[in-house]
Amino acid sequence: MKIETYAKGRFQVLRVTEGDDKISDLSELQDLIIGYLNRGKCQYRCQLRRCLVYLQRRYRVLVNCHRMISERGGELCIIEPTQASLTRLSSSTSTA
Repeated sequence: MKIETYAKGRFQVLRVTEGDDKISDLSELQDLIIGYLNRGKCQYRCQLRRCLVYLQRRYRVLVNCHRMISERGGELCIIEPTQASLTRLSSSTSTA
């Protein structure tokens, strides 16, 4: 997995692209967000490009990131999500 990050206005943009490691679980993304939260950054935009976010553990990581960010008064927005991802995330957050 490859993660590019840059600031845009008040948001930290995180662009995640599937790499050669097809079994990645997005834990790198969670570690990165924890680091930014510890530095006081709470506004995120995340784009999952060619990233197969269908495994249960990947959704759990995204839901956990959303929870951590929300607890600090921030927001996590997924840029251009697929309909399948929206459905899955919506059911994951309502049952979490």
